[in-house]
Amino acid sequence: MAPVVLRPHSCRYCEKIVVDREHRTPRRFNHDRGPSDSHDAKTEAKALFAFTWVDLVEASGNGCRLCSWILDEECIILKNVSAHCSDIANGELRKAMEQAAMWIPAMAPSCPEQTMRQLATERPEDFENMCLFLGAQDNADIVRVEFIGLWDRANKRIACRTRRGFRVQTSEGNPAAAYITTRPIDNEPGSLETAAKISLWRDACLKEHSNSCPTLRSAFVPKRLIEVQDSKGSDCLRLCATQHSAHSPYIPLSYCWGEDQAITSTTATVSTWMESIPYAQLPRTLQDAITICRNLEVRFLWVDALCIIQDDDRDRSQQIAQMPQIYRNGYLTIAAASASDASKGFLYKRYSPNSETPAFTLPYVCPNSERGNITIFSLDRDSDSNPLDTRAWTLQERLLSPRMLEFSEHQVRWLCRGSLDKPGWTNGWVVTTESDSSKQNILPREVFNRAFDIARSASQVDETNLRGGKRDWYSLVQAYTHRKLTRPTDRILALSGLAKEYSAALDDEYLAGMWRKSLFTELLWSVQGTTYPAPTSFQGPSWSWTSVNGVIDFEGQYGSDYGTNEQARAKVLECEPMLVEDSAPFGAVEENLSSLTLEARLLPALLLPPQASNSYSRAEENHATIMKMSDDGKTQQVKVNIDTSDLRTRMPAVTSGITEVVLLELHSVFMGSQWSTKGLVLRSETLSHLQKEAIKLRLAAKKEKNRGEVVDDEADPQSRSSAIQTAALRYQFRRFLGAEVNAWSMEQVWDYARTQSSQLLRMQTKKNRQRSEPEEQVFYRIGMFDYTSSFWDQAAYDSCARRECDWFKYCVPRVVKIL
Repeated sequence: MAPVVLRPHSCRYCEKIVVDREHRTPRRFNHDRGPSDSHDAKTEAKALFAFTWVDLVEASGNGCRLCSWILDEECIILKNVSAHCSDIANGELRKAMEQAAMWIPAMAPSCPEQTMRQLATERPEDFENMCLFLGAQDNADIVRVEFIGLWDRANKRIACRTRRGFRVQTSEGNPAAAYITTRPIDNEPGSLETAAKISLWRDACLKEHSNSCPTLRSAFVPKRLIEVQDSKGSDCLRLCATQHSAHSPYIPLSYCWGEDQAITSTTATVSTWMESIPYAQLPRTLQDAITICRNLEVRFLWVDALCIIQDDDRDRSQQIAQMPQIYRNGYLTIAAASASDASKGFLYKRYSPNSETPAFTLPYVCPNSERGNITIFSLDRDSDSNPLDTRAWTLQERLLSPRMLEFSEHQVRWLCRGSLDKPGWTNGWVVTTESDSSKQNILPREVFNRAFDIARSASQVDETNLRGGKRDWYSLVQAYTHRKLTRPTDRILALSGLAKEYSAALDDEYLAGMWRKSLFTELLWSVQGTTYPAPTSFQGPSWSWTSVNGVIDFEGQYGSDYGTNEQARAKVLECEPMLVEDSAPFGAVEENLSSLTLEARLLPALLLPPQASNSYSRAEENHATIMKMSDDGKTQQVKVNIDTSDLRTRMPAVTSGITEVVLLELHSVFMGSQWSTKGLVLRSETLSHLQKEAIKLRLAAKKEKNRGEVVDDEADPQSRSSAIQTAALRYQFRRFLGAEVNAWSMEQVWDYARTQSSQLLRMQTKKNRQRSEPEEQVFYRIGMFDYTSSFWDQAAYDSCARRECDWFKYCVPRVVKIL
């Protein structure tokens, strides 16, 4: 179906509002004028001096609908935002900040009755020296006009602007189309016309991108696939095992699950689906994916809900470990970007502008001086984000797919390595959004590119590439942790595919979200912005960012570019996380069997009640107070970043709101007139002899399971996840109840644990009191600290810096085990 055609207004007055990219490009820097004047000149270039306030009022009176819209739309005036900058003493800086604030409508409170027409009626003299101003980007490709404003020619500043702006598009064949990449929205993505375009994009990619897009020659095939067409081209729908099948192209689906799906593969249903899958009972998104496969004449579809046995932990773990191969070797990946859950579908009729939408045609002068035109229009649902961009699992699915067919809110888009920077690989709307830095849940383009360039051999990885690769990884983690997980315990798993690829690129060993070669500095990660309660289930060891929820920032690490070994005040002795599945080296790790051992100096501290924060990113601040351990014996308050929001409810308080913690020094340095120290905030805990024995038993059971020496559990997949825990409980009960426990079934063991736990605790306490063996002290990370002390001059620094600052100098390094 053809796109819905707007009915844009155009008149002789609109013809005077020219979007001139020939003169709107940034001017060359003038060294005599300085950077501030150069920036002012670039902003002033957006003013249309030939279209004055008088022209605007006259055009509105003569029927120009665009000029009437400008006069009657809610507006923001300079006074609305200047209060945010009133504390800035420097006049030039204050003016620059005020002008920057005028580009951010959220800085001004909403006032619908405030319009330019109304303000001019009250104070007409304020508008006499004004001309029109176009609030648009400097580059040739304009995605939107952020606002239309008034430029104060005397004071050289934006004095007034409309709160809302416009979207921009142009049609194929228009001279502007060579620079403007947005097209009219096609409101039926399931139409035959769209299917034909997709086929053209596919054929062009396969023929023209041989140097940038991988060929479809891999022998890899997933363990299970959904057959949507038989070998004769007739429609069918069944699950099939592939171990005895010849390799055929398949299409993986990337989508949002949402609520539990009505049809999934389980140990009870998988044999039924091998016979036939009921199409009518499938969620709409899966039905639409089947339609696309059949339109493209691709026989097989891969969908996790059906191709992975959902209640089989071993199969699920193995298939998740194969995610890189599944998405990398697919014919192409379908991304159901616009569907918030599986029931929504993605081939529905899109919302698009109609004949009643405010729309206007304006002249556009191309950078090569050729004249075209663009259509600007108001779109109420003004959002480029898609539900798929908020889900954690789909990040690696996007990055690992060499070809992706994205069905989003406003377009169907083809993404591949060969088309990333070429316009036209879409049926409308925005061609690229990955570079939008304002959406922190979208991976930066440079990381996207590097993720496909990581198949280099270790000998080709130099130090520069390693640093760049690590920075990309930190950006990737930050983007990933902005996204949401239905199961928080998947925090490690949902990134495991990309971790495998980066491990090859960096020639480094993966340690539960961290890297061995840079582990010491990566320990200084922190939670950015909002913190959340501690997870109710184990997600990862406390020293890893995978252990908590929230957005992760690695800015605290000192060693990524400028640290030295002399600044390190601790040493990594051992870090060997125990994997849940040895066949998944980038997957989940075992609780209490994934410790980090350091040699470091510790300092006792008291965590104080939280205080109100002046920061935009945090509602409150946390401080710890310490005895400096220096010659004067004074105390010092240190700002700390706590990883979770409910820490104090989970730790015993010394007195009202005050909790005992420990500071671990990782890095301290005296430099110039400053002293800086960084490290971890820990809580301590003791492991009883019984707990240590239970951990040893779990470790032994784990090793026996890996050697295949435990009872076969294939008959009961539900028992696999608890086999080790059951063995540990049986061991504990046998110590108090005797050999009769050996004859108990699994159900009896767990029933006793649930009903007789208090009795067991009393017996355990009595037994522990009789033991002389000391308990083991372990630690858990709860946050990090980063403190800098400055001195007025070198003399003050020389006289008292080390006496005042080196808090840890009387502390003896010790072995610290962090779980």
